[in-house]
Amino acid sequence: MTNLPHPADPSQPNTSFPASTGLPVPHSQPAVSPTTSGSTDDRTGLHIRPARPEETEGLATLILAMAWESEGMQLNPDTLLAGIRAVFNNPALGTYWVAELGQVPIACTLITLEWSDWHNASYWWIQSLYIQPEHRGKGVFEQILHTLEQAAASTGGRELRLYVEKANARAIRVYERNGFDGEHYHYMSKSLI
Repeated sequence: MTNLPHPADPSQPNTSFPASTGLPVPHSQPAVSPTTSGSTDDRTGLHIRPARPEETEGLATLILAMAWESEGMQLNPDTLLAGIRAVFNNPALGTYWVAELGQVPIACTLITLEWSDWHNASYWWIQSLYIQPEHRGKGVFEQILHTLEQAAASTGGRELRLYVEKANARAIRVYERNGFDGEHYHYMSKSLI
């Protein structure tokens, strides 16, 4: 069992990525193929960039906190770590991005692609987005969004998409304020397990 802190346990503030998890560096190109190394805001010092495999445990810590806070779900850390490693081992699955201040990660997201035959282009899905609470309301989401918009546009991406828990009114307001709408589609799913 992996020893990651429970997100609701404030005595375990694991906010920095470990130096190495011993994961192999993938040799194939990521599906997203970011043509940018990220972006840095000179005013705030916030740097947004694609994540690296050695940051797997730090990503897991942030995603555990996101699942707990947004849906009250306590994810299995081993399953989550395996899922993150799968992305790094098979970049066609997606690309993780991190936002950091002074080399300390404060936010992350996963971008996955959906192909549109109608538009002959990809939709970029924003998933597992989490910003540490003390950094919210300071423009971090807007900076992440701007970086992702530029990266998507540079690769011919057609649209950014996301889904949000219906009860998360604050997040919905932030997304709407930044140009997202939920008027066109109704999200549905069917569990296979």
